[in-house]
Amino acid sequence: MKHLNTCLYATILCASIPFTAALAEESPISANIALTTDYLFRGVSQTDSGMALQGGFDFNHDSGFYLGTWMSNVDFDDDDTQMELDTYIGFGGGEEITWDINYTHFFYPDNGGQDIDYGELHAGMGVAFLTADLYYSNDIYASDENGWYFNMGASFDIMDNVTIGGNVGYSILEYLPGDDTYIDYQFSVATTVAGLGVDLSYINSDGDAEDIFGSDNTDGRVVFTISKSL
Repeated sequence: MKHLNTCLYATILCASIPFTAALAEESPISANIALTTDYLFRGVSQTDSGMALQGGFDFNHDSGFYLGTWMSNVDFDDDDTQMELDTYIGFGGGEEITWDINYTHFFYPDNGGQDIDYGELHAGMGVAFLTADLYYSNDIYASDENGWYFNMGASFDIMDNVTIGGNVGYSILEYLPGDDTYIDYQFSVATTVAGLGVDLSYINSDGDAEDIFGSDNTDGRVVFTISKSL
């Protein structure tokens, strides 16, 4: 899901990360679509290492208020859950120092009767090339337990139309017994070609993530994404 002013660099689709609302030049309503080789959320594949088609719609007001919706195919290897639908509302702004506060609700229709829908609050800040984000849910994956995610990132324009960036995230999932924390990280290069956003990322997690979610969904991998804002 995309959020205003907290994305490290254009077109990066990370789990963690939250997604940046595309701003239309004339209309407050915009749309975005992307094709990615793997949908990873906070270092964990949501498509069983498969491709994903994603897209959404956003409304952005000059005041900094925004709301929108975003969806993607998913594959949790349960033969039921095939789609993620996110709705979000927030407020952000700033120039030298940017900030963003929002709420997102994650819906997973047709999941075989197992309710895993949940909501999450987010607060983020950016200064120069650095960003910091905090996410909190009191009902992570409908578990009635707390979930936290901390993310630090940086991005740099190395030449005209080319941006490199990286981020590291730390997850706390209190619904898990025993070790309930893990680290994920990402390095990316992004550009635009013929009006399309093009992103190449390397995403990986530590051994604790493998213990929780399995190596197939957390091993390091290169992810290629093409996106378009409308």
